[in-house]
Amino acid sequence: EMAGKKSKVPVEVEVNPEPHIELIASDGSKYIIPERAGVFSKYIQSQLADEKVEATQENNYIVKSIEIPQIRSMILGLICQYCMARSDPELEDRPLLEFSPLKQLNCGDSDDDRQLVLEVLLASQYMGV
Repeated sequence: EMAGKKSKVPVEVEVNPEPHIELIASDGSKYIIPERAGVFSKYIQSQLADEKVEATQENNYIVKSIEIPQIRSMILGLICQYCMARSDPELEDRPLLEFSPLKQLNCGDSDDDRQLVLEVLLASQYMGV
């Protein structure tokens, strides 16, 4: 009888897990993106080249943490989405003039909208994307 035995299901483990980057915004919010997406930012490239950035292993990922205290969470999230879109091989040949998260902002003429657009532009310039 097999009543006492549990069947063992093989668990797949990646041998070479893709390295990821954890970006920490001014308010402490964290965004984890693949390193292949992060390299679309010149700022992240320069930080990764710095020997002081420590890599830790989380679950099956190698994660390097980079603090970006100059940029708040919402704006950093948009930049991460942009870098992720840039790293998508299916979008390689298409220009990213129609970056959909920016369309969702529904920018009007209010001071808040203008402030948000300015913040996105300044953060993009700072991050070198």
